[in-house]
Amino acid sequence: MTLVPDTLAGRTIAVLLIALGAFHAFSLWLYDAGSRAEIGYTNERQLAERLIAIKRAIHAEPVAARDRLAHSLSGGAIETHWGPMSLIADTHPRDPASIALKAHLIELVPEIAADGLRISISHERDIGPTKHAIGVSVRLADASWINFSVADPDGPSAAWYGILLSTTVMAFAVLVGSVIVVRSVTAPLRVVAQAARRLGTDPAGPPILERGPREVRDAAVAFNDMRRRITRLVEDRARTLAAVSHDLRTPLTRLRFRAEMLDDQDARASITADLTEMDAMVDAVLAFLRGEAETEGLRSTDLTSLCATICDDLADRGHDVSLARADPMVVSVRRLMLKRAIGNLVANGVKHGGRVRVSIEDRGGQVAVIIDDDGPGIPPAHLDDVFEPFRRLGNAPAQEGSGVGLGLTVARTAARAHGGDVLLRNRPEGGLRAELVLPH
Repeated sequence: MTLVPDTLAGRTIAVLLIALGAFHAFSLWLYDAGSRAEIGYTNERQLAERLIAIKRAIHAEPVAARDRLAHSLSGGAIETHWGPMSLIADTHPRDPASIALKAHLIELVPEIAADGLRISISHERDIGPTKHAIGVSVRLADASWINFSVADPDGPSAAWYGILLSTTVMAFAVLVGSVIVVRSVTAPLRVVAQAARRLGTDPAGPPILERGPREVRDAAVAFNDMRRRITRLVEDRARTLAAVSHDLRTPLTRLRFRAEMLDDQDARASITADLTEMDAMVDAVLAFLRGEAETEGLRSTDLTSLCATICDDLADRGHDVSLARADPMVVSVRRLMLKRAIGNLVANGVKHGGRVRVSIEDRGGQVAVIIDDDGPGIPPAHLDDVFEPFRRLGNAPAQEGSGVGLGLTVARTAARAHGGDVLLRNRPEGGLRAELVLPH
């Protein structure tokens, strides 16, 4: 299992989400830092102006009325008390934050420190809403003190629910937008992939649309050019096969006629046998080449009925061939090509194994035609070698167009042209099993 998406669309969307998420987080941090600085400066200016205003008001009052006036001026973030002593000891430890705030207040309103100014900042973060974080003592000209308790003006920088909401909205918008854009960009790639998968079974299919980004259009153009070249090659080979067939058949026919005119029966029989073998070789080679240049269209075919026809034909000729009872199995295939492939596999079993049993299995997404024989089998090291053209094991005689070593080659070529394959394996009880597997 991997966390990296397997598709181009998934990886593109992941990159967009990560990049925009990081940018969004950086933007929030930058906004928060700027807001804190701006809010802090504004709060300190307002604090300085209010403190100097309260100082002036209390200083102008008689001593007896000052404490009552101080209480009446309390409100909001500031509590005010007047008294003969400062609530902040002169020996209170100085910390950088207190020193910086005192310097800034004096810079904003120098009058506030004309007679004396003390500041203490609490760094405890569990201060409740009724407690205050900043203590300020301002000395009046008569040596009395105004003591202020000020709520921390540097409150929470940003509400977490707002950050979460903005991040969620951003992620959802990016996800929806990128899915729409990426799917539209990768749709032509999916079309190219589907066309490439169909190329083996339908080389003469229609060209794909050349649309999408330039790179995708270039791939579509290259694919269409390749398809046209393949189609042209197949057509040229078909025309060549027709000419070769005529050129080979004509001299063979003349030789056969001349052999029939010979008086020597032994010589006539020998020549006729050689000509028959040559005919078989020509038929096999042409069948093999025709399988690659096949232009037969796909059509729905009952595989059970097709196998029954092949088995009945061989049984009528005296061979021990049987088909296991099976329900109708309709597949879309090139009927003649597939019939030739199954016929070659069954004939191969008859030639080498004597008794042949054919069965059909539905394997969900696949259908398999299974041919079992009672022959000697094939050495495991040569199970793949027998599919090579003109490859024969032993000294088996030429027979029915497959004796030159092309029967299994033609069968596998036909199966792979349908998106399937032919597999061989030796059976534990003896004999060979051939499976022709097709998509279903």
